Amino acid sequence: MKSLTALLLLSFVFLSCSKEPSLQRYMVDRESSPNFISASLSSNILLQNLDDLTSEETISFEKINKVNVLAYMKSDSLAELENERNTLKSILVHNDFESLFEFNNGEREARLMFVGAEDHIRELVFYGYDFSKGMLLLRLHAKDLKADDLYRITQSTQKLNMTDLSNNFGNFLGKLN
Repeated sequence: MKSLTALLLLSFVFLSCSKEPSLQRYMVDRESSPNFISASLSSNILLQNLDDLTSEETISFEKINKVNVLAYMKSDSLAELENERNTLKSILVHNDFESLFEFNNGEREARLMFVGAEDHIRELVFYGYDFSKGMLLLRLHAKDLKADDLYRITQSTQKLNMTDLSNNFGNFLGKLN
């Protein structure tokens, strides 16, 4: 009986491990690659200068837990860029992402997706591709984020002093231009 229980438990463990690639695995595997630029911003870095925001805007920002950024800068190898693009697109198609918008004109494409429900967003993912520049992936982890919060965050970013963020973030944003 014990061996049957152990066999069932072992079978369950092996079957529950997904073989399908995940966005998390993709980002972790590439964060130390010299071809990629990566950064993780915790909420304490993002929430340093909310003094100029209304209480509603501040509450919306405080729902953000962390932001991960991964960028692939175009190099001489178009084949590498296309390989990374296709790998990432297959991950984004086969996971539980709901699409908010998509744009594609051949040389450029963008997708904004989320995980959760519209009134309870747990994760927001932006994927952007530009034939002449490269590829960008932004992943925002949140707790109980709503569509209204997203709107408030996008509208209020103009009020924020980004000097502290750029000092903590180093030269990363400059490398993306």
